[in-house]
Amino acid sequence: MSKKAFDIYYLFFLLLLLSFNAFVLFGAGMSGGGIGSKMYFATGLSYAIWGIFYFLQFVWYAPTSLAKFLVPHYGNI
Repeated sequence: MSKKAFDIYYLFFLLLLLSFNAFVLFGAGMSGGGIGSKMYFATGLSYAIWGIFYFLQFVWYAPTSLAKFLVPHYGNI
């Protein structure tokens, strides 16, 4: 896949993640217990995991010195 295809894929997944997290927070807010800090932590962690995967994909396909530093076997793929 090309880099544009990966970007479109990750953007689609981010929009899906945004809608799912909004649905989860709305459901927690409408329940009797309300939205606790654990719920915010879980949704924030999902965005952090998405960001890590997006950064790794960007570094993996970008021919920069940062990619060669983070991925030592970059040129041997």
